[in-house]
Amino acid sequence: MSLARLVITAVKIEGRSKSEVARDYGVSRVWVQKLVHRFEVEGEAAFAPRSRRPHANLWFPRDRGGFLMPLLGWGRRSHS
Repeated sequence: MSLARLVITAVKIEGRSKSEVARDYGVSRVWVQKLVHRFEVEGEAAFAPRSRRPHANLWFPRDRGGFLMPLLGWGRRSHS
């Protein structure tokens, strides 16, 4: 059984407080709150693993006009 399922079971079925569950399982109280909220909104889908990859790269935003990549030396290069 996954940790997420154990945490949600402890809070929703056993009726334990989120703080108590966080302390007993060694996770943050905020994570328990997020997980319980996700379960209330999504149901069983809350147990699916989530990607931790960011949705956007704030340091290098997409080069929509093709202007930035040649200046930075990125992109295709001739190997001749």
